[in-house]
Amino acid sequence: MSATADASFLIGISVVELVGVAEQVIGACYVPPAVWTEVVVQGDGRPRAARAPWSPWLQLRPVHNQHAVEALTAFLGRGESEAVVLAQELGCTMVLTDDLRARHVVRQAGLTPMGVIGFLLAAKAIGRVDEVRPLISRLQAAGFRLGSALVAEALRSAGEDLVE
Repeated sequence: MSATADASFLIGISVVELVGVAEQVIGACYVPPAVWTEVVVQGDGRPRAARAPWSPWLQLRPVHNQHAVEALTAFLGRGESEAVVLAQELGCTMVLTDDLRARHVVRQAGLTPMGVIGFLLAAKAIGRVDEVRPLISRLQAAGFRLGSALVAEALRSAGEDLVE
């Protein structure tokens, strides 16, 4: 399996310190220039800056179809737009994003979206994470907005109690 990623996903897996697990769950991951700039260049030194870009798991790749990127920026941010177009160009099956509009566009393009919560559930399913609850708490403490229904569904899917 291969995927492209947007900035929020990379920051999220960094916050929960599971960058090393991502390769086992996802496979190859390609990052478009706008995402690289947002996470590595602009995020350098910030508390939420991802350590993910220093992982050999991630590969910076250019996006060739700038017309498609520009068309998508009417609906999505630059990073999400580049991630969708790059996935199409490279024949990736998945786009790693938590953005709701991006997830809709990804599905329309015939690709599969996966967010940080989906990643946590997949990591637990292969035994690389014992519990998702503390990881969700860390995401929330770092400023990730996760709806209560999403959290409840994730905990149910993980087989964890809804109440601590």
